[in-house]
Amino acid sequence: MKSVKRLQKLFGALNDVVASPNLLAAHHSSLTDGANPNGTLRALEKEQKRRIRAASRLL
Repeated sequence: MKSVKRLQKLFGALNDVVASPNLLAAHHSSLTDGANPNGTLRALEKEQKRRIRAASRLL
């Protein structure tokens, strides 16, 4: 059961990282703090790759 919970947690985190770029793109106009979305997207891409590797090691 522990391994299933761990796998679900990793895939949930991966889903969050995968969904984030689309959410940022959809709400780009509402970002009013002057943040650079390109830097954020690059960071998310790097995190996405890291989480994909972590999830694939469990399969």
